[in-house]
Amino acid sequence: MTFTDGTTATSYQDLLTHMGTRPRNTNSVPGTEKTFELLSLPTPRQQCAMDLIDHHTKSHRK
Repeated sequence: MTFTDGTTATSYQDLLTHMGTRPRNTNSVPGTEKTFELLSLPTPRQQCAMDLIDHHTKSHRK
């Protein structure tokens, strides 16, 4: 099935697999032992899924 925006419907498992592809990079601060993590920007599909989850949680929060 293809939606009007050109994206295709997939299974829930496929979406979860795709959501797990966002790289998390550990970076170090030069001259120190400190590190921090950066999460890559989401793909449009990942962002849409996160927006839907956010909307759902805000709508059903008690």
